[in-house]
Order: sequence, then structure tokens, then C-alpha cells
Amino acid sequence: MPKYVEFIGTQQRWPELAITGKQSVWMPGQAEERSDAEAAQLLATGLFKSPDDTLTAADIAANKSLVSDAGICLPAPSGDLTGATDSANIEAAITLALLGNGRLRVPKSAYVINRDVQMATGLHITMAPGAVIQPHSYFDIAVTAASTNTVTTAADLSRVRFGMHVLDASADLTTGNGLGITPADLRVTAVGAGSITFSAALTGSGARTLRFYFRGNVITADTVTNWSLTTGGAGGWGYLDGNRSGLYPYHPSAQDNMGNGLRIVNCSDWTVDGICGRNTRYHGLIAVGKLFDHRVGRWRGENNGYRALHYHGENVGGMVNEEVSRGHIELIECDTTGVMAFQNQGSEENNSGAFLTLSNVAGVTVGTIRSRDAYGAAVMLSGTNDSLPASSNEVIGTIYSENAAITLGLYSEARAMSVGTVQGRGKYTKFTGCATLDAADITHYYMPSTGIVGTYYLRRVQLPAGSIASAGIRAGHRLFMSGGTTGAAGGGLQIMRVSAGAGPGGTDLVWVFRDGGAANPYTTVASAFPAYVWTCRGTGLYFDQSSSTKQIRNIKMGSVSLEWAGRNAISSTYSSSECRYRDISIGALTVDGTAAIDQWNSFAGLTIGHYTHRNRTNGMAEESATLSGDVSTRFQNCANVTMPAVYSDFTLAGANNYIAWQFNSECRNVRMGFRGIHPSASAATIDCAIPSGAAANTAGFAGPLVLDDPRTKTGAQIAVSATGIVRVDNTACLIVRPTDTP
Repeated sequence: MPKYVEFIGTQQRWPELAITGKQSVWMPGQAEERSDAEAAQLLATGLFKSPDDTLTAADIAANKSLVSDAGICLPAPSGDLTGATDSANIEAAITLALLGNGRLRVPKSAYVINRDVQMATGLHITMAPGAVIQPHSYFDIAVTAASTNTVTTAADLSRVRFGMHVLDASADLTTGNGLGITPADLRVTAVGAGSITFSAALTGSGARTLRFYFRGNVITADTVTNWSLTTGGAGGWGYLDGNRSGLYPYHPSAQDNMGNGLRIVNCSDWTVDGICGRNTRYHGLIAVGKLFDHRVGRWRGENNGYRALHYHGENVGGMVNEEVSRGHIELIECDTTGVMAFQNQGSEENNSGAFLTLSNVAGVTVGTIRSRDAYGAAVMLSGTNDSLPASSNEVIGTIYSENAAITLGLYSEARAMSVGTVQGRGKYTKFTGCATLDAADITHYYMPSTGIVGTYYLRRVQLPAGSIASAGIRAGHRLFMSGGTTGAAGGGLQIMRVSAGAGPGGTDLVWVFRDGGAANPYTTVASAFPAYVWTCRGTGLYFDQSSSTKQIRNIKMGSVSLEWAGRNAISSTYSSSECRYRDISIGALTVDGTAAIDQWNSFAGLTIGHYTHRNRTNGMAEESATLSGDVSTRFQNCANVTMPAVYSDFTLAGANNYIAWQFNSECRNVRMGFRGIHPSASAATIDCAIPSGAAANTAGFAGPLVLDDPRTKTGAQIAVSATGIVRVDNTACLIVRPTDTP
């Protein structure tokens, strides 16, 4: 018969959905009449009581003692790998803790859960260093399937929960069969007596085996205040382990509200410190919505499918015009992020490292961001999200990146931002005795958020035995080979996967693809040639503003140092009629090692105090001392540019026959102080294509290129000549020489 249950938790708007499948939310003290089955489900959470339930004397005594104690200690893990027992124990412990001083201690043990741990108002969880909380792994159930929304089975359904992801156990993406009979993003919508209802129709029938996956976060904090999640003691980490190998393997409809270590939504007065979100499908930590008065001390993201940290204002949970303010992040560590996005999702590989969309953000500071081995961007800073106002007056102290596709990316109306120091580092390693092994392509399948299987075409390159281990080669690195020997892409190939000792005679193998994935990586099977592996495959400093009506503007950087940080050191999206990057200043910029053109596109109000550029190569730094028919640094549609001290060098032994510095016909009002640059042997050292008179361009800027006493690295003045300064006339390019005085 129906019975009343009362919500005894303290969380405001506690969601019932994951328990019974109903959309109801509960407020503290709320009571409702429910069926016996639903009442049993709710009571099992430990967050409800029947009206007749009372606390025992022991309960009262225990909770009185909490006032002066360290709080409730979570019982030891149950050993139940289904996660049901540990989840129930955690929820019961939270309830007891909230009856006292709100403190819950998690000992150094590994706990398995089958539903999110729900943070509550007034709850303060302290994890012992080494403590782990993680979801259960997938499990298989034999079913009798019908091509309808419902399948029936005689198997035990006790572990199946509302909302779980479901995949045909016979699905195999490596063969192109990524889904089997289950549509993309298939979920459980109801569980009955011997039957399961799904979110979409199956595409096959008969005896099948279906695979059920946990769908949630390790910990969720939704619209709660005055809470904390920290690790006790000096140093060490508490781990929120996403158990990615046991979760749904694809990217379903950008649902990053699930599959995170810690998800924070619309919370104020909270603290996170000493926590590591690892092995997640999406993010280690995602904090969105209305975020006030918060502090992140030490946060680490490790081996995450997408990002280590995702942080922004967002209209979510029924709120509008959400603001993020009065926040401080001390340290973000990102290690090996973007794994899933790069290998499984095709072109979505940039979603990695630390991603801060500073929309409607005011008064937020970030101390240090350290990123290592990001498959995509180490750090992405964006200015807008959800049509919210752009950011203002944000401060980031230090960004350090090692081995990333992009060191720092600035996107979508980022503005009024100060960054102290940016350091991007990579390395290249030369290998000899390499070989290309395949004349035909190998198909690599991936599944983006569309749910439609896509393909890249791979081929194998053989490296000497031990190369992978000695150089730390992994997917996401870039491989340069001699185009004349192999027909390889001149801009290098991306490595999709590696296999140590799998080649002929125990040699190492890497699988490579050309940018875009549809073209042959190389055209010739060859052997005994050298190759280079670069650990940073993309761009050091990247600007991307695609909107024609908005700009990235008022960005200040103290010092930027890029050492073998990408194929390009500098790159930006290009507009021939608009300057989309305005008022950008860099105190000192050092570029050491690039294989492609540094592209300054569509800037207005660009100031670089000291600009040093060294070691321009063709990707194979020791193989060719001559670079021909190319440009080292190019400015396109740039105006109001000031660089008083520019130095560039070329360290290869032979001549460089490329254009060292080029300004296209849309550039205006540029002043450069070339204080020591390596001259080109046969091309222009400085090439100015600004038209005669330098009248206003389509972006509304006018004025010539002014060269302030340009000199080579030997101190010699650079003359107007085919290998010196090339210009339309002296109204397009003025050369200002010093005047002797008595």
C-alpha cells in the first residue's frame, strides 16, 4: 500500500531522476505519498525516512559528538563491484554527517559507486591522500531484442538503472561496426519487471547481448552552498576516477553533464583543494553556471578523455545571465588530456587541457596552469558562451605547456585579460634507418557526436627498435619524413597510435595520417631514410575569432617563450577586410624552432616589445640547410603594429632562400625596428606589398610600413634590393636611417 516518505537530506532541489526515473525534485523536510516500490527505492538512498522512523539513542549520541570531532568516517569499501553497497554507505554517511558538523572523512581506500555522490549544502568532505571513488564498470546482459523501444529478457535486471548508456556488446568500431543494433546515445528510460525501455528503437531483433554503462559523474554539486572537497595532509591527492575504460566509449551529443570527475553547477561558497579527476570520459572538473565566492587550491586532471578543467558561466538549470565572480584558482595541473577526443572523435581533438570560457566573468584570478602531453590545446581561453557578456579584468599568472598541439589558444571575444608568462616547450628527435611499410591505406574509424562513423586513412612507419620508449612517442605527435624519398606531406604527418616492438625484427611501428585524414599519408614505400618526431604538432600561440562582428581585444602578455612548440609558432584565422584581433600587447616574444610560417593575420593595435625568432626549419632540422620558396613570418591585414626590437636568426649551415619577413597588400601603419635579422640568400629579406601611398584599406586603416634602420645580424644596414628590402615605392615602405649630429 502507498506510504509517506520524508526527505531528510539538506540539499536544495535534490533530483529524484536517477533513482526512480521521475522528474521530481525534493526540498528539505518535504513529504509525499509514494507506492511501496518507489518508497523502497527512495528509502534505500538514506536520504528519506518514513514518518514513523525515529533516530535511536545511539544515533543521537553519535551526532552530538560530531560537534567537536573530525566528523563521520566512511566505512571501509564493501568489495561489491556493482557499486550498490558503497553508494548506499556513502549516502548514509553523508546523512549522518549533516546531522552533526557536516564533516565526512574518506579513508585511503577504493570505493565503487553505481550513482553520483551528491554534494549537499553544509557538507565538507575530506579525502585521505590516495583515497579513490570511481563508478562501476560496464556489465553485459543477454536479452531477447525486438525492433521496438522495448526489449524483454529473463535475465536479472537488478543492476540496470534509469539513464544508463547501452551499446550492443558485439559492436566493434575498428571494423566500422561502431553501434551494432543500438542507435547512438541509447539510454535506459524505464526498468520494469523483466523488461527495459530505451530512448530509441533498436535496429535488430532476436537473442542479443547488450552492454550497460554507468552514466553520471563521480561527484555532482548542483545548486548547493557552503561545501568543500579537499584532501587532508600536506601534498598528495584524493582521486575521483572516472573509470573511462568501463564507460560508454563514444561522444554522445556533447553531453558533458555526464562522465566527469566533479561537476559543479550554480554553486557558491565552495572550496576544492588537492583533488585529482582522472580517467574520465569528459572532464576531470567542470564548473558551470552561476559561480560565486569559490576557491580551487590544487586541481589535477589526468588521462581525461577531453579536458582536465572546464570552467565558465552558462545559462543552465533554469538560470539566466549567469555570472562567475569572486573566484580564485591557484594551481591547475593537466597531464595527458584529450585522449578520447583525439583518437575517437576525429576533428574534435582540441578539446583538452584547461578550458576557461570567461563569459560574464569578473574578478577571477588564476595562478598557474601546467599542462603536459595534451593531445589538443594545453590551455584554451574563450570570452563568450551562451550569448553572455564577455569577460573583463581577468588575471592569469603563468601558463606552462609541454608537448601540446597548441600552447595557448584565444577564442571567441576573449578580452580585458592579463597573462603574466607563457612557456610552450616541445622537442624533436631524429631517427635513422626508418621505413614506410604500406602501399595501401589502413582505415581508422572514429565516431563524432553525430553518431555517424567517420574514417581516417593511416599507414605504418617503421622506426628503430626502442624508439618509442626512448623518445616518449605517443599518439598526437607529428612525424616529418623526406618528401623526396617517401612522397610524404611536407607539413608532416600526425601519429594516431604507436606499437613498440610490433614491426619486422622487433622494430617499432607508428600509424600516421595526413591532416584532414582523407588523403594518403605518403605515396612511396621506401626504407633507410631519416625521420623526425615532434612532440608539439600544431601551433604555439593561436588566435581564433570567426565572427565578423566581434573581436578578441585588450589582451596583455608579459613574456611568451615558444621552444619547438609547434609546426607554427604563431597562427590566427584570417579576414581580408576586418581586423578581428585588437589591442594585443606582448612584452617579450621568443620563438625558437618552427617548421611552417608564423602567421599574424588581421591584427590592429599589435605591440611586441622584443621579438626574437630563431631556428626556422623544414621539419627536418638537420637534413636540409636550405629553405626555399617559403616565408618565415607573414603579416596579413595587420594595422597599427609596433615592434621596436626584432631579431631573427637562422642556425643551419647553408643559405636560407625564403622570404624572412613579409607584409601583404592589406597591411597598414606598421613600424618595425629590425635590429639583427638573418638575410635571405636569394629571396627578399623584408618584402612589403603595401600599395603606393598606403591609403585606407577595407578595414579603414592607412599608413606605410616604416622600417627603423633595419640591420642584419652582422650589423650591416639592409639595402633596397632583390635580396634585401623589396617594396612598391618609398611611400609604401619608408626606411628611416639615423642622422649624424655634431
